[in-house]
Amino acid sequence: MNVTVTDVRHAVSATLAAIDPAVPVYGEEVEATRPYFLAKLHRVWQTRMTGRRYVRSYKFDVQYFPSTAEPYGESHAVADKLYEALELIPIGSGKMRGARMRHVIIEGILHFFFTIEVEMFKQIAPSPLMASADMEETIL
Repeated sequence: MNVTVTDVRHAVSATLAAIDPAVPVYGEEVEATRPYFLAKLHRVWQTRMTGRRYVRSYKFDVQYFPSTAEPYGESHAVADKLYEALELIPIGSGKMRGARMRHVIIEGILHFFFTIEVEMFKQIAPSPLMASADMEETIL
């Protein structure tokens, strides 16, 4: 299954929305009423493995903007939920695995970093088949 960058972003956003449906999820910088998630896709890179096999990696920074007067407690509670929810992310008929997860709280905002790696197979155009061949043989 080949996945696009948009497919991965939508899958991560849907997973975040499932954590708490009352908390909106944004993909771009906005000024919104707290609490809300901001799912930023920082980097995407692709590495060739062998033959037609590639691994495409997506590095995310999910930011959570808390609404309470105690942002550290709320942010750590949300981080616990993110570790669980982003381990296996549904996409299409399969799942992607979140890896290298870590979090930090900077100025009261939770930054949850993780990477998704997806194996891809390059499609090769089929070669045209030979229509017919004529063979001649002689007996000596």
